[in-house]
Amino acid sequence: QVQGPKSVDILEKVCGENLRDVKYMWFKEIEICGTKVAALRQGMSGNIGFELQGPGEKAVEIYNAILEAGEEFGGVTKVGNAAKGVNHVEACFPTGTWDYTPAVYDPDDELAQGYCKEIGPVAWFMMGALSRKPGGSCENGAMDAIFSPVELGWGYALTFDHEFPGCEVLKEEKANPKRKICTLVWNDEDVMDVQASYFREGDLYKHFVMPRDYEIAPDKVLKDGQQAGISLSRAYSVYLRKMISLCVLDTELCTPGTEVEVVW
Repeated sequence: QVQGPKSVDILEKVCGENLRDVKYMWFKEIEICGTKVAALRQGMSGNIGFELQGPGEKAVEIYNAILEAGEEFGGVTKVGNAAKGVNHVEACFPTGTWDYTPAVYDPDDELAQGYCKEIGPVAWFMMGALSRKPGGSCENGAMDAIFSPVELGWGYALTFDHEFPGCEVLKEEKANPKRKICTLVWNDEDVMDVQASYFREGDLYKHFVMPRDYEIAPDKVLKDGQQAGISLSRAYSVYLRKMISLCVLDTELCTPGTEVEVVW
């Protein structure tokens, strides 16, 4: 993956063609080091970015060619997978199997079971992994992190010019959403208290995987003692110098400055 303000310049240099007309989440086939590569237009950092997919045996050669091409533009910083997902949380861009559980992996859903059987072993593996209760405070683990498109902020993309399972339910939910996704900014003192528990007598609190954890471990969010939402994908943002998380929250609470409690 090549991301950042100079990413498109670097990739154009290394493949020798224009990439600025590729639409978001569309592919273009390009050639690097004599090898055909699929360039998927992405970008979680506010800049044009690309994910490159091609033959594994050419990966190191292509990787080194990109680093070399980047020298002309001030160099390329190797960031790594640990930091990659923080952009998703900062941008409030939920990603399936990282930040929420796709409904197709629900073991109690007959339609989902049939779909997973059709697409093969990978689906069954994911279903088994996600159905094991992880370490969040929600009773059903990853299965409590199944949300509707409206709750995840994708209501704008729904069209109702054809029939599909759940069509009428989603139409009503889009018109009258009960919950929507937002960002939680965690209390600094509480975060430091969790960290300090590792170095003092008494209870050890569940540790913070830094800068973020890729396990789907949803946590309860409370308002006045009652559950009002679910916190997902806690991450430390170096840019904000804050611990943040995504949260599917009751709509009446989605106002900046509203205080809620995460059960950690």
